[in-house]
Amino acid sequence: MNISLHPDFNGSRITLIRSIKNISSTKLAEEIGVTKQTISQYENNIITPTPDRILAISNVLGFPPKFFFEGKPESFSAGLAYCRATTTTARNIKSRQTHIDVLKAYIYRFFSQYIDYPSQDILIQCMKDISELSDIEQIANTVRQSLELNDRPVQNMVYLLQNIGIIVTSFSEEGSHLDAISHIPILTNQEGENKCYYFTTFNTLKTTPARLNFTLAHELGHWILGHISSDDKTPADIEYRGNENDANQFAAAFLLPKEAFLRDLDNPTSLNSYLHLKLKWHVSIAIMIRRAYMLGQLSPSQYQYLFRQIGIKKWRTCEPGDMEELPSASLFSMTVDILDENRIILKNELIHYLNQNCFTAKQDTFEFLLGLKSHELDSKPASPEKKIEFKFQ
Repeated sequence: MNISLHPDFNGSRITLIRSIKNISSTKLAEEIGVTKQTISQYENNIITPTPDRILAISNVLGFPPKFFFEGKPESFSAGLAYCRATTTTARNIKSRQTHIDVLKAYIYRFFSQYIDYPSQDILIQCMKDISELSDIEQIANTVRQSLELNDRPVQNMVYLLQNIGIIVTSFSEEGSHLDAISHIPILTNQEGENKCYYFTTFNTLKTTPARLNFTLAHELGHWILGHISSDDKTPADIEYRGNENDANQFAAAFLLPKEAFLRDLDNPTSLNSYLHLKLKWHVSIAIMIRRAYMLGQLSPSQYQYLFRQIGIKKWRTCEPGDMEELPSASLFSMTVDILDENRIILKNELIHYLNQNCFTAKQDTFEFLLGLKSHELDSKPASPEKKIEFKFQ
């Protein structure tokens, strides 16, 4: 499956990379010596830039000129990202991550020729199973049964999401309240067929190992409850707040199933009791206290007292009992290792395959997208020729 190279300039790819690099059309126009209106005309394929402008665009955006002649203008959509972005910084991060995932979707599509990734069928079936239900507790319990979890704790939500067809990626952004983004990029193949890819990406700087489980269970709630869509519908504030509340309730009920959690909760007013339970349920102490309160195991005064104790102990940002490192979103790096170890595609040959089948980019771009170390995909020098001496005795 080689990528399609066209004689016509694909202006939509300027928009794609500008978003990833967080370069405004005004800034790009200044850098290459044209007007902002001209950039808009390039991006909407109204006019084609001259060869020298194409080279200038390539230099500013850091992608080879060939990249801008691949695919058709309508060959991808970043989809609608489901997350609240109320500031300019948050909106830029949201746009950047959704467009990065477009590039990752191209890579995932190529890898799918060699790796039998889990399909979305299980997730879709879960959505069908709860379609007639309205009670969040019942919905969470039904999903648990569909996934054959029963009363078992969920140790790693990254693996769970990936096993039901959601591609989990990560980003690191300071100064943003965004902890996770879910969306559906759509790629169109050469035959004009559309393929949806389900992505959830989390901010490594906005979470801890135990909180990450809740964050991703919250995102699973959005998927299961049908909040994430690829159309242009934007929820109103009141609808969005309702969706957030439902996703929070789902996450708590999914990670801490009512009957099993209550059996374990022998002393709901003791912080040490929750610290012990954290080792089993892999959920933060704060979330367990809220769950106990919502299940009627704590009075309002007891609930407030426990949170005051959390504040005194400075556990709001770092709780005891956390794992040392976050579970990593390592789907792509694991794929690279599997292909290399089985000698299907060697690491030093991977750039060639990606350029031929995904899009044209530099090595450091692919290493970033794949979550690899710098120079991990370096071409290996050919072994020097050796002359073997043959001596007769």
